[in-house]
Amino acid sequence: MRIVVKLAWDFVFISMNGNAILSNIGNMSPDYWTYMICIILLDRHFSNYLLRKLVIMRTMLLSFKPEWYNKIMDGSKIFEYRRTFPNEEIMAYMYVSSPVKMIVGRIHLGKRIDINTWKEQYKADKEVCERIDDFLTRHTYAMPVLSFQMTKEIELEILRKFNPNFVCPQMYYYLDNYPELFDFIRKNATDIGELHINSFVNIEKDEICRKQY
Repeated sequence: MRIVVKLAWDFVFISMNGNAILSNIGNMSPDYWTYMICIILLDRHFSNYLLRKLVIMRTMLLSFKPEWYNKIMDGSKIFEYRRTFPNEEIMAYMYVSSPVKMIVGRIHLGKRIDINTWKEQYKADKEVCERIDDFLTRHTYAMPVLSFQMTKEIELEILRKFNPNFVCPQMYYYLDNYPELFDFIRKNATDIGELHINSFVNIEKDEICRKQY
């Protein structure tokens, strides 16, 4: 059985063997909820993801270099590494720095993992520990990339036309603190294609502090 899920800000779309439901979360009928409960019981990965989506999360504008954005987009990068990051799940619009200079996607990051905890977990593996030590010179935390959604592009020029005082994030800032900008981005950075959800069951050790990151 294959389940394809597409989650937007206000809607849930579930496709199961060709049968689809499109509904506003707040107005879902008992039949819809019954159907979703069946899906949840059948697919643990989806149930975990859906429950996270139903929790209110803060939203930020998060800056990425083009090479890291590309690896997240193609699914080869499932952890985002930073020296500092808030200890909460985050939804973030992705601003890609020069030469791209535009918003190009949306990412859902899980709670941060202290990279030092991996040293204890992989203490018997010298190669992994060496990678972890190398990463610790630049990073402190790893955030699981729970999902990635490509969006319609919003160029820097457009952002500055909307708000001449728009500032590109050096790292990140919370869009919840800028409601007009948040609303503009949300309305214009519409989804393109399917939502990509990463699984973190049985993570291979090669994914831990991969050298190319």
